[in-house]
Amino acid sequence: MLVQADIFPGRWPLGLSRRLGLGVRWRGFAGLGRPCESGLVAASVAYEGGATRPHIALALHGIVGVTYGPEPADEDESEDGAQARAGSYRPGLPVVGAGVRTQLAVWGPLAVALHGDIFFVIDGVRLRAAVLPGLSVALAR
Repeated sequence: MLVQADIFPGRWPLGLSRRLGLGVRWRGFAGLGRPCESGLVAASVAYEGGATRPHIALALHGIVGVTYGPEPADEDESEDGAQARAGSYRPGLPVVGAGVRTQLAVWGPLAVALHGDIFFVIDGVRLRAAVLPGLSVALAR
């Protein structure tokens, strides 16, 4: 599950480009019988690379955040326990990533967005990657 909000204000102080935007996102990961018990919370900086507003827009974004969720149990070494831990992350791990979103206007402020993100979770000396595509309905200006 994904919830995100990006804003491109058009005017920034200090003369920054009007193509720059800021965003926040929450992505929950569904576990075995526990939907969205773990996931990540992140902030992003976006650059609207090209647009033929209001019909289509392409935005590139960089993501920095942190994971959340329960501590994985170490005492359960059964096959089910190992399988449950394989898709979960310890809470508080740093996350960095990047992505692209293409947004196509449908009617009025309603748009369809196709996006893909790659996240890198830094877990000590391990670097775990997750590629997460998505299709969503968006409200656009």
